[in-house]
This record gives sequence, C-alpha cells and structure tokens, in this order.
Amino acid sequence: MKWRKVMAFSLAASMIAGQAVSAAPAAEAASESALQTQADSKSNTNASYTDPWTKTAVPNQAAKVTSDVDKTKFTHKEWTGETYTDVDGNQVKAADVYGINTEPASTFATTNVVYDSVDKAIKGAKDYDKAASKYVQFLTGKDQADWSLVVLQNQALAQGDAYKNFYKTDYKATTNDWKTNLQLPCSWTRQGFDFSIYTNVTMPWQSKYDSNVSAPNAPANYNPVGLYRKTFKVTDDMKAANGRVYLSFQGVESSYYVYVNGKEVGYSEDSYSPHSFDITDYLTTDGSDNLLAVEVHKFCDGTWMEDQDMYYDGGIFRDVFLFCKDKDASIFDFNYTTDLDDNYENAVINTEVTLRRYNTEDEAKKYTVEATLFDADQNEVFSQSMGDVAFNENEAELQLSVDVENPKKWSAEDPNLYQLVYTLKDEEGNIVETAGCNVGFREVEIINNGTTESQIIVNGQPIMFKGVDRHETSGEGGRHITEESMIEDIKLMKKYNINAVRNSHYPNEARWYELCDEYGLYVIDEANIESHGVNDYIPQSDEGWISACKDRMTSTIERSKVHPSILLWSLGNESYNGSCWAELGKLCKELDPTRLVHYEGDRDIPEVDVWSRMYRRVNNTEVMDKYKNPLVWWGNYGTKPAFQCEYAHAMGNGVGNLKEYWDVYEAYPNLQGGFIWDWVDQTIYEKTPVDQMLTNAGKDIDVYLKGELSEEGKDGKALDGYAQCYNDKALNFRGKSDFTLEAWVKPEAAEETSPIITKGNDEWMCTESYGLQRKVETDEETGEKTADYVEFYIYNSNWDDNNGVYEKVSASVPTPEDWADNWHHVAGTFDGKELKLYIDDVEVATAESAKGIAGGGNAVGIGADVTYDAQNPNVPANFKGLIDNVRIYKTALTADELKDTAREANDDAVVWLDFEETTERTYSKEQYNSFGGDWQDIPEGNPNNKNFCANGLVSADRTPQPELVEVKKLYQNIGITNRDIRNGKVNIENKYLFTNLNSFKGTWELIEDGKPIQSGEFTDDQLNIAPLTETVLEIPFTEPELKTGSEYFVNLSFELKEDTSWAEAGHEIAKEQIALLYDTGYADPIEETAIPALSVDDQEDATVITGDDFTLNFNKKNGTIDSFTYQDVELLKNGPTPNFWRAPTDSDLGYFSANTLADWRYAGEDRKITEVSVDTESENKVVITVNAKLPTSKKSDWQQVYTVYGTGDVKVSSTLTPGSADLPMIPEIGNLLVLPKEFHNVTWYGRGPEENYIDRKTGYNVGLYQSTVEDFFVDYIKPQETGNRTDVRWVSMTNDDGIGLLAKSSTPIEFNALEYTPEQLTNSLHSYLLPESDSVIWRLNYKQMGLGGDNSWGAKPLDKYQIPANQTYEYTYILKPISTSDIDSSMEESKVVLP
Repeated sequence: MKWRKVMAFSLAASMIAGQAVSAAPAAEAASESALQTQADSKSNTNASYTDPWTKTAVPNQAAKVTSDVDKTKFTHKEWTGETYTDVDGNQVKAADVYGINTEPASTFATTNVVYDSVDKAIKGAKDYDKAASKYVQFLTGKDQADWSLVVLQNQALAQGDAYKNFYKTDYKATTNDWKTNLQLPCSWTRQGFDFSIYTNVTMPWQSKYDSNVSAPNAPANYNPVGLYRKTFKVTDDMKAANGRVYLSFQGVESSYYVYVNGKEVGYSEDSYSPHSFDITDYLTTDGSDNLLAVEVHKFCDGTWMEDQDMYYDGGIFRDVFLFCKDKDASIFDFNYTTDLDDNYENAVINTEVTLRRYNTEDEAKKYTVEATLFDADQNEVFSQSMGDVAFNENEAELQLSVDVENPKKWSAEDPNLYQLVYTLKDEEGNIVETAGCNVGFREVEIINNGTTESQIIVNGQPIMFKGVDRHETSGEGGRHITEESMIEDIKLMKKYNINAVRNSHYPNEARWYELCDEYGLYVIDEANIESHGVNDYIPQSDEGWISACKDRMTSTIERSKVHPSILLWSLGNESYNGSCWAELGKLCKELDPTRLVHYEGDRDIPEVDVWSRMYRRVNNTEVMDKYKNPLVWWGNYGTKPAFQCEYAHAMGNGVGNLKEYWDVYEAYPNLQGGFIWDWVDQTIYEKTPVDQMLTNAGKDIDVYLKGELSEEGKDGKALDGYAQCYNDKALNFRGKSDFTLEAWVKPEAAEETSPIITKGNDEWMCTESYGLQRKVETDEETGEKTADYVEFYIYNSNWDDNNGVYEKVSASVPTPEDWADNWHHVAGTFDGKELKLYIDDVEVATAESAKGIAGGGNAVGIGADVTYDAQNPNVPANFKGLIDNVRIYKTALTADELKDTAREANDDAVVWLDFEETTERTYSKEQYNSFGGDWQDIPEGNPNNKNFCANGLVSADRTPQPELVEVKKLYQNIGITNRDIRNGKVNIENKYLFTNLNSFKGTWELIEDGKPIQSGEFTDDQLNIAPLTETVLEIPFTEPELKTGSEYFVNLSFELKEDTSWAEAGHEIAKEQIALLYDTGYADPIEETAIPALSVDDQEDATVITGDDFTLNFNKKNGTIDSFTYQDVELLKNGPTPNFWRAPTDSDLGYFSANTLADWRYAGEDRKITEVSVDTESENKVVITVNAKLPTSKKSDWQQVYTVYGTGDVKVSSTLTPGSADLPMIPEIGNLLVLPKEFHNVTWYGRGPEENYIDRKTGYNVGLYQSTVEDFFVDYIKPQETGNRTDVRWVSMTNDDGIGLLAKSSTPIEFNALEYTPEQLTNSLHSYLLPESDSVIWRLNYKQMGLGGDNSWGAKPLDKYQIPANQTYEYTYILKPISTSDIDSSMEESKVVLP
C-alpha cells in the first residue's frame, strides 16, 4: 500500500450496512477521563452558528483501497512521528505519512461541487450556494446539531476499554463524559473540552506533561484526542444519482482517522487543507442509518510545520459534507487562465477540464463537454464544445482556448466577474452534471525585472499593496469562523481603503476566496507551512520534510486555483531557508505559471519572484546600508519588486509612524507597499472568573490566591501554590530603600529553582528589583546541576548595556542538606547598603551594594515568578511545597526582630499574610477577552505568550480600533497636497489604477474655528482625473473676513456617489485638511481694572484664594490645588500634579519600558517640595511658585507657577529640568488633575474624534468634537495607554448642567480624560480588573512620546517622537471655570487674553 501524507482535520465514520445505529452512545457509568472544562453537560449547541494544468507536477497520490472495506488501513501510529511497522509489514516513518486513502488534491476533492443544470451551476458559482446542488449533503450546520463528542487527554486513554470501540455501530458508552447534540464546525475548546494554548515561536507542547519532545515526534502524554460520532442518511437525490459518494473535511486540527459504519476509511493531516474520502462502498445498502466516526488528534508530527502565531484548540473547525459523482463519467477537476493582449483589452481564456470514470463495465458510452461563459447578467458570452471525452484508462482531459473581445477586467477596484460553466452530456445530449466557477479577466506579471524599476503590475498597472495580514479567528468558535464574520471583515477592509490581504499563514476557509473575488481584494495565499521555533532544521533541506511541504503546497494551489483574487502563492512563513524553498518555488511554477511566488524567508533565490521583508524599520533612512536601512537600500539598488509582508505590528495601541513607512514606499518604484500585522485581535471569550483574595494585615494591597490553602501549615493553614500581589508602589523598593522579605517554607524534594518572594524575572530581560529563593543552575547541554543555593538578591541600578540587564547582587549559601520536607524560617534584609540572608534565624550570608535597587514594573509573586512578558513563553519557576507567614517590610529588621515570634503587623509591614482565609471577589463584566495564560495557571507547566497574538486593527468583535483611521488615511488612493492654498490651489494625485476620480463625489469646506463658513462640490469635469495621473484642482472659496484669534482650514472630502456592495453612498474614501495660515493676531488683553479683586488667606500649609463665584484652596505641602469650587460646585478634587508616566503600550513593554523608563514612573508623585512662595502681585492677581526635586536616579528639577486671576482663571506654567541627559527618555510630560465623576462631558478643539498621538495623527483632522469620558476609553485586550488627543487648542470638562473647567493654551497641547489613572491601567491585566471609579482623571500634557509600533519586541518610537532627557521642557495652559458647555462660548473664551 502506498502512503500519502496530507494534513487536514479529523472526522471518523463508523457504520454497518443495513443496521440502525446512534451517534449518541448511552452512558452507563460516570467517568472523569474526559478533558472537560466547565460547560453545559447537556448540550453545547450554539444558536448563532449559522493556464493549462501540468499534472506531472502533482506529487504521487495514495493508492486507492476503498473497494476493500474490511481491510485494516492504519495502525494509529501515523500521527506519532515514530518509525513503525505498517499494516503491510513495512517499516515506515510516521512523518512520511500524511494521508491514507485521501483523494488527490483538486477543485472537487477540496471545495467545489457539481450540479444537475446550467442554471444551478451559474447560481453555484455566482452565489456560492453549494446547498443548491442535489449532489451535496452537509453534515455540519444548524440543522445538523446532533454530533456527539468526548475528548481524552491522550491516545492511551482513547484506546482504553471505555473508548477504543467508539467507532463501532454497536458501541455503548460506559462513561457519562460524552456530550451530545453538538453543532459543528467548532473547535472543541469552545464546546467545554480541553483548553486553548497560545505560543508564538515555541512549539505548544505542555512541559507539565511532555518535556524534551524532539522532531518529528508528537507529544504523547498531553495530546488530546477527540472522538466524534454522527449518524446520517444519504439523501434521496444522492441515492438516485447512483454514483460515487465522497466525504469531504474542510478543516480539522490537526490529524484524524475516519470510520464509516465501523470500518476504517482513511487518515489525514494538514489542519487547513480540505481532503476527501471515497466512502461509497462503506455506506449502508439503502443509504440510511450510517454512522460516521472521527478520531481527531490535537497534535501530530505535522504540527512541527504548523508553528504559527495563533491559538491551538483542536477539533473539526470547518464544514464536513458529502458529495457524489456520476460513476460512468464525472468532472473531476478544472481550471482556467486568462491571457490579456499587449493593450490589456482583448483576452484569450484557456480552460482545461479533467474527467474521471469509476465504472469500466460500459466503456462504449460517449460523452462531450461544453464550456459556456456568462456575463454578470447571465448573458451568454460564448458556448463551445470542448470535444468528445476519450478516456485513457479512467481519466480524460479536454482543453479549449477562446478569444473574448474586450471583457470587463477584474481588479480590486472593479471586481467584474463572469461565470464559466462546464456541462457534461451523454451521447443523447442529456446533462449528466454541470460545474462552474467565477472568472475574472486579469493578468499579473513583473516588468523591468532585474532593475530598480522592477514592478508587479495588474492588468498593465503597477500595484501598491495597501494590505493587512489576517488570521482566521473567532472569540466564540475558536478556529471556526462564520460567513457573516468574513463579510464583515471584507466590508471593513474595503471601507478603510485596504486593497490586499495575506492569508496568514495557511489556506483559508473556501468562502473567503469567493468573497475576495466578489468584493475585490488582492490575495496572497499561503501554504500551511511554518516551522518558526525549529526552522534551523525543519524543513531546511530534509527530503522527508520537503515531500510533506510539497504536498501542502499542492493542496493550497489545487483547491484555490480558479480565484482571480489570488495574485501570489506564498510558500509558507518564517521557516528560514534551505533547498526546500527552491523546490516549492519550482512546484508553484509547474502547477501555475500565471501567478507570482512569494516567500520572505528565502527572498533572494530566483524561484521567488519578490523581495519580501518583515518589520524592516525606517529609522535610519539617511544611511545607505542594506542591513541598517534595507528598504531605502533596496529602493536604490534592488532588482526585484519588493514589499513588506508584515510591518507596523498593530499590537494594542500602536501603528505609530505609519506615515514614515509610506513616505519611503512611495519614493521608489520597486517598493510596492506592505501588509500590516495584523487584521483582528485573537482572543477567546471567557466567563469572568471569581477571584480568591487573601487577607493582608499589612498595607491596603490586594493579594490574589492562585493556588490552594493547605491545612498543614506552620501555624494553621499555608499556601500550596502561589499568590500575586497587586503591583502597588509600596512594593517598588528603589534606590537605598530599606526592606525585609520573610517567610516560613516547607519545600518538597524537587531540585529546581523555587521562588519564595520575588519581584521581576531572574532569568531573562525583565531582571529587576529583588527576591528570596532557592536557585538551581544546570548545564545547558547536559542538563546536569552545576549550582544549588538559597539566596536573597537585588538588582542594583548599574545597567549593563551589552546584555540589557541590571547588575545582580546576591547573598547566598549552598542549599542546606535538610532543606526538603522540613519547615525553615527564611529571611533577607537590605539596609540600603548591605544584604543579609537568614535561614532558621541564623545569618548565613551577606553582600554589599552601594548602587541601590533598580525599580521595575513587575508585580510581587509569592511562590512563583509572576513577571509579565509577552515575548517570553518560558514556564516560570514556582515553589513546590508549602509557604506560610509571609512578611514584607519597608524596613530592614534586625536579627532579634526576626526571631520575635510575638510580632504583630505594624506601620512598616507592607504585606502580612497568614493564609488563614480568603474572600471572593466578583466583577461586573460577565465575559472578558482572554489570552495566553488565562486558561491555566502560568506556573503549572504551560508555556504561553500572553497577549502577543492580539495584534489587530480591529478588536475580536470587529470593532475598529482608532489606529485604523490612520491606516485609512495613508492607504487612501487620492493624494492631496498644498500647492497654493491661499489662492485655492491644491495638487490632486489619482493613485487608483483603473478608476477616474469623477466616479466619486468631491466636496470642499472653508473652516473657521472648527465650523464651515463656505462649501462647495466639484464638478465631474473638474474631477476628470485619469488613473495614475495628477493635476491642480482649484477650490473657489473667497478669503473670509478674518476674525481676531480665529483659525482657518480647508477640508476636502471624497465620497462614494452610489451604494456599493461594501458601503453606502456618502461613505468617505479620502480626505485632507490644509491650514490657511492667515495672521489673525490675538485679542487685546483684558484691562486689569476689569478684573475683580481677590481675597487671599495665606497660611503656613495652605493658601485660600476667593473671588467672585469661586474659591481655590492651595496645598503648600503638596504644591497642588486641593479644592476649586465655582458657583458652589466642586470642580477639582486635587491637582494639577506633575506626571511623567503613561501606562505602557504593548510596544512599550516590548522594550521593557516598565524597567528601562522606571525612573519616571513615580517621579511626579514622589516629588519633594523644596520651596513654595505666594506673591500677591495685585489685588486681582496672585502668583504661587512651587519648586521641587524629582527622585530620578539623578535628581531632576520641577517648577510649577500658578497665577490666579480675579476672573477665576488659573494660569499654570510648568517646567521640567531633567537631572542628566543620561536619564531615560520621558514617557509623558504633563499634569494630572482629578475631577469629580460628574464632569464626564468632553468638548475639545483639536485633533479627533478618535485618539491620536504625535506619531499617529495624519488621519485625524483638527476640529470641534464632543464625547464622554466613558467613550474615551478604548478597551484594548490588555489595558494600556489610551484616549490621548493632540494639537488641542482648548478642552472643556463639564457636568450635565454645563458647569466645569475649560483648559486652553496659546500653543497646542495634548490631553486625555479617563476614569483610570496611568498607574491603574499599568497594573491591570484585563479591563474587568480595573476599579470602579468615582473620578475623572484629566491629563493636560505638553507632550506624550510616540507610540512606535514598528514591532512589539524592542523597537522604540522613532527618535523624533521620543522625549529625551537632554533639555528643559516648559509649557503653559490656563484653567477657567465655566457655566455652560456651549461650544461657541468656549471658543470665544479660548481667545480671551489675560494681562
């Protein structure tokens, strides 16, 4: 028997001819064998699911054995990667077996079907309606919710007595762990079984169960096996056809065995490629009461090639259906290519059809095939015979070429589609079957290859890829996505000017390609090949892996070859180099010479057509170096067309400096855009947990229990597991801070690193702060132990630039011989200079450090390393044993104090845990967006990359994130620049390839202070601008009567004239705002005599200033306002306080900003006031000057000057003088004000309406906007900086009565208004953990550093968007109490000038 390895999904069928069976086995006894999670035990039905072909290039297919129904076909070793003896006695490598009894890859064996009429074939092609065929029967979907499933932890359990015969028709369950009435497709983790796994580079093997798994073996201990059962009856139409019946699986993770009526049918791998099995001879004689059984393995040897950056779930996640074929003659495969002439007008369509027969008893039958092309209105373009069918053995091929005069061309701009129908007729002219597909007349090619002018062109025009990468993901269905979500994706992409998508990193759901054809998106289709974590040896040049890769590449091409949207075949992703890629490139050209070949990992070989890169930055554009500045270098010297297949890593709040990328892309002909990583956040919707909170007798700091409480403690109960402290500032010991760590421990006999109390990671880049632990070191190669000691350590402030870590100072002693299974009193103290380690009340080691402690951003873990680092999937160390009586003091205890067992918690005790009780904490949100680490406790042996796959421009529910506005602006196809705006002239560049700009409605507005005062619409003649041309457009506005202090802009907008398939008429597709820099001057200052007098009560600690309708209480100890009342309404709780911290974005965390920028985190809050002066300059003006020192590592100076006027205006002038240019860059420079919660209405004149930042503000016009504090918060999957607005002239915060505060500045500032502080956002892993707020946090800033986002693993914002510590920063704003939220009143007030 020959074997063919093809990776797909898992179904298995079991039935016996003529015997009635049930898919739902009755349970006879209870069992806990199944891998179940908390879910409905009765059911898990989800109501919401709704060019001629070169055959020689196809790898050898498997031998057909379907006629031998009773033959044993597999050994259950096929998935393992091991070498084994197959059913024929041959020694076989499992890694070489990727399919048994599967049909060869083709259009029909994968995604297409046949019909019984031409009209139905047209409908099938045009409306993508497989169900319209009477030769198709779906086994999944809403009306097929009768699947049964159980999931076991591994194959050994699945082969146990309780389950091994699950596929047999007489199987009777002896356990109650089966779930019934399930609807597929759906990942089984979404049906109450197993748990999701997320790793980026690391293979997803769970080290808790399986360690040192080596390729090509699959893990054996934790490798869940799902057993599916379903009964079905073959429809009457399919029975009447009396042909061959096939079972098609569209997607199964990751390998599966198929049984029908208790008989072995076949096996397959490759999670994302569809595969089919001929089950004709397995069916019951009357077609009823058939049993399908499928055994699915979550991992297999093929998983080594599926190391994509995504969740691992398991199960049948795409459709399963039956289709039948005429046994005497049937269309087996077809393809077409279109060849446009030199003018890209007329075309030749070349088409080929392959037929098969399965019945050789009547070879005299004659057949013909007709090919008919229909236009979009179903008018016949041509109908021609392809000739008589002449079978060579059991296969026949026919070809036809037809000239088509000036057909409508397909492009992403105009996705014109025709329908091509093949009609198979018998010798009497009766229709045997029909098949069809959409046709798009388009041609993709490269011009000027080998030069710096090389370009990819589509229908003769050079394309610019304005693309995104896209994973298939659903918070509800796991890997299963619905048609509705696909349509929503594609409509959003079109609305936001995205013209291309890279299927990352596997063949997508079949419907996706049809939608891309219909709506118009350029597609890079990628084979399911990624060996990221092991790409130094898989596949490389290994012939075994190359063979498997060829199979995957073949399946990718064969299933989707008819789709005009596909321009390039991609060989895979992040699998490095080796001879594999040249082999795959050749295979692509053999199978399909009409499309281009892409592969970033080996871009320079001739078999790859494009020079593709990932995450190449544009931060050194002046340096002409291939490695330091590769994009610009390639633009000057490159000889292939180039683009970035991944760039602008959109993790969290990111996509900064996108404009800089497009400035480079548009400067060089051979740079043709890129694909942003990526489209949608990956997440899984989970029920919000109930947390167990430990009682902390120290400070008011939450401590979360992540383990259990044991009754066998040192004194009462003890911790068995770990606990995590809220990341409170009180635990952030820095510099020469004194502190003590103390605990009683009873370790198990495990020779491994065991944290007792730690802050920060002691293994990698997040080294910071302090810890008390047992440390075990091993040789990396041999694994032998090289050191074993107990230590108390700190990381001091001595930074090691070479290794990117702080210096570690440790007081340590070899681990005592009696360490295991005994209680020990362990403590460490630091007095600002000396570290002391105590074991069992004896000082056993000391160390000194004059450098102090390095502050950092991580929480304190008790019994575990709880460092948050999305880049590092490694399993953190955790304590094995019991921990009791944990104490953390903000002072260094003496030896005698440590011995004092009668101690009680005092003011110096920060954490005091006796582990005697817990309380439950619930949250208002019922559901949250989970990510890696949420499905299992991190220290339990489950590697994960946290939220590193939440990189979407849209959230999981498809809510566009603010950064998508910037993408839309820079991806727009109309370039608008200032030529002479004062005289109404602008340059207009039409960047469309095929669309004249008069297809759109163009309008203009003259804006005064945010409101239009003139407007107009361009005529079609004015907008008669051909594709890829530019002209000067004249705007017929007249210079307005200028108002003092007013500001003027011209806004241009282009909209759809008519409804399209993806947006309604009026949808804006391009815009621009150009400033009219009129000199309007400033209003004259208010006369001092017009300002009411003030009453000043200046005391030692406070100053009270009273004016008409307002009172201001100033706290001289803090240097801030304690109270500000206006018309008897409290406007301000406290502030403005200096603030230099923003909650780290995901990209910030990528360069460990919580550590590297820690100098600034508490610099404002911990300021030391050195001087406060109160100067009553006049009866209506008081000046308060505050000077302070900031506790940065080299102390900085801060000054704030408050000038209070009798009008109630408070001018705030702030000055920051960093202590040294060597201090880290500053995240934010500004003031933080705390307002009562009622002041939640926000009105501003600046950029908006969405949040924007200094390196992401191109897409946000200056205007007048209104919103609320609640809407300012963007719920990123992990809380972080959000809500900022730039270039703000004024902003008001008012209550519902219109009373509030207005802030204005003569120089634009930034502001932010949220319910949460930067510190609260910094410390919350999920938004449901954010506290209920009774305040508004209003930040008025000079500047916040840029977002960056080139990547999220080390790239900082571009230099010009950083805030370096090498200069003094000054800014001024004015606070004004107001009694109305009227915009005109606020605008007028903003222009008032004080004396």
